[in-house]
Amino acid sequence: MKKINVVELYVYKRIEKLERENGKYDLHTKVIEELKDVLDVIHQTHFKPSENAVEKEYKETACDHVYGRWCL
Repeated sequence: MKKINVVELYVYKRIEKLERENGKYDLHTKVIEELKDVLDVIHQTHFKPSENAVEKEYKETACDHVYGRWCL
């Protein structure tokens, strides 16, 4: 299941509501464009754990030194 930010969900729902109300008259185009810009900023700054993950540094123990790193 994909995690979604509460603010992101609110912006999506607000855009959908304005587009439904908009119809053919283009009443809310400026507001819709601003909300889409907000979504772009959210997507650019969204934390991506796969890209920002830090690898643990290997620390050799006495057993690893004597028996080798991969021996149990």
